[in-house]
Amino acid sequence: MGRTSKKPQFNSQEAEEDYPVRHTSEFEQKYIESLINRKPRMSWEDFKEKHKEQLSDRLGSGIEKEQADYRRLLDEERNRKDKKSKKEKKDKKEKKREKKRLKREKKEQKKKAEASRHSRSFKLYNLMEWIQGIRSR
Repeated sequence: MGRTSKKPQFNSQEAEEDYPVRHTSEFEQKYIESLINRKPRMSWEDFKEKHKEQLSDRLGSGIEKEQADYRRLLDEERNRKDKKSKKEKKDKKEKKREKKRLKREKKEQKKKAEASRHSRSFKLYNLMEWIQGIRSR
């Protein structure tokens, strides 16, 4: 009840027969010589010095600078709009407060006028009752 492997199993003779990847000794010798006698490669620092103008756009001064400038421009615009909207909100709030205050004052004046009218009529009513009371005695 052991576990079976799903991988195909090959022995070395089958592998050599199926995959004959052998090169000639001349090719192998040339390949080894090419590895030994390879031209020296440029270091990254030398490459940057040689191709400074071409890399300047890609390595930070060009594209990244433009992106930073664009981001700064967007930030300034957003801040300007925020200040404007805050000012508008503040003005709107002040107008609303003023409107409420005027409404409250108008209501109070109306109450005072009504109260004074009511008190005058009440006084007249009392006066008339008093006069009738005197006449009826």
